[in-house]
Amino acid sequence: AFRYSLQAGLRSWGLFDAQTACRSLERAQEISWDHRLEVENQDRLNLLDGLGDVYANLGKRDEARSQYEEAMQLVQGQKRLSARLGLKMAITFQNQAQFDDAVLWLDRAYALLQEDMDDALCSQVYIQYGVIDVMRGNLDDALIWAQRAGGMESAQYHNLMAVIQRGRDSLGESLAHCDQAIVLAQKPNNLLDLAKAHTNRGAVLSQMNRWQEAKQAHEQALKVLSTTRDMRMYAATHCNLSDVCRHLGDLEAALRLAEESLKLAVALDLHFEEALAHLNLGEALLESGQPRQARTEHLETAQRMLDEQGITYHRPEVERGVDEHALHAPASHPGE
Repeated sequence: AFRYSLQAGLRSWGLFDAQTACRSLERAQEISWDHRLEVENQDRLNLLDGLGDVYANLGKRDEARSQYEEAMQLVQGQKRLSARLGLKMAITFQNQAQFDDAVLWLDRAYALLQEDMDDALCSQVYIQYGVIDVMRGNLDDALIWAQRAGGMESAQYHNLMAVIQRGRDSLGESLAHCDQAIVLAQKPNNLLDLAKAHTNRGAVLSQMNRWQEAKQAHEQALKVLSTTRDMRMYAATHCNLSDVCRHLGDLEAALRLAEESLKLAVALDLHFEEALAHLNLGEALLESGQPRQARTEHLETAQRMLDEQGITYHRPEVERGVDEHALHAPASHPGE
């Protein structure tokens, strides 16, 4: 029964069905506890690693970290396995915008890989350093990490370069990296990186004011995400699509998408995506003639959250939205 539940859970997770995988893997864990089974180390590692991944996907990050930490105890002395688990720990902190903790885990993973080098895994560590630097507004440092990761060409590398070049206003180069990420992600059927590439492409096209093309790119990302069920990316892409709909004049869709993203971000404790959802809700409310609600309930909240998390990404949009409140507020209603 233990082995059946374990294999069923891992199969479900391989199909991106986190809810079903969670039930099966938790059942396997309960069976091992109830019957005090002597589980082989590899099965135990697969269970802990799988549960960690599923919990992280469902926003249960404390539970995910507990599984990863227990898995680390099983693989003590095995540098590459320990580094891979350390990388996963870092990503759980990164997704909650706890960047200092994320960097500590990346440092541990990097140190382990200096003793037992794995080029592909080391490239992933470099990329995560780069992602954090992007969020903190350190584009030059992010570019250095990306260049170090570029020795192992991957969709992840090109996705990071796309974001960096967009931040540097090199939009043509950014778009080229998006297109290359799409090509590479399709070869191994890497759906999450494929979705990221499409949503990055949408963001670049938005910056080029090519709004209809941007809408198509984000919708393509959502189509891929409906298969992967990665809720964090789903929330972020909804925000991006909300912004596009607002620029296309569809305020009803813009508000609906931002509200859906906010609910999901709050439920999954996704701090950056929550701030982004508040930003998009605020901007849509400004456009719809509700400046006081836009500022007090959303734009100022987004500004506070980004400040608390040390994120400079999207700060210009937040500050512009807060400033626009004064332009929208009628003089006869000083409270707005």
